Amino acid sequence: MKQTLYRRMLTNPTRGEPTRGEQRRMIQGGPGVRANQSAACPLVLIGTPSQYRKAWYLDELGARGFHVVVSTTGEWLLDALTKLSPDAMVVETSSRWDCARWALKTRESVPELRSLPTILIACDGVRSDAYELAQYSIQGYFGRFPDADDLTTSLTCVMALLNTQPSAGGSA
Repeated sequence: MKQTLYRRMLTNPTRGEPTRGEQRRMIQGGPGVRANQSAACPLVLIGTPSQYRKAWYLDELGARGFHVVVSTTGEWLLDALTKLSPDAMVVETSSRWDCARWALKTRESVPELRSLPTILIACDGVRSDAYELAQYSIQGYFGRFPDADDLTTSLTCVMALLNTQPSAGGSA
């Protein structure tokens, strides 16, 4: 029940996106966003052009212990990427939505985000766009839309892998 109320709070029923006021509260660390989040509940930022898949991500990944923020617009995705400090990012490539390229470019240009675990999903099948995005550091790739268990396993693995890698400035 609490998750359902929280999802309703984040979603504007007419557009399916958070309202400007809700975006501002989320980005400024408003109620329920990062303050109530524990290490056991990682924040996953997801970019998708589909309202159907947006609901799927919220339901399936939310039920598996992830705190999920989903964007269907590029502007909100880039804003959330730079201001929410997510633990992982999942971005879809689509013929009508070129936001994956901009999200990956933004991630590469901001030093704090370079180590952000990222999974790329080619929902329209393997396309040339997905090959072009190979120039960016991507920790996971699906050539089709994954089921919830595959995506959960992939998210868990890429976050664990990046958390266990020694830092460059570590002691000998």
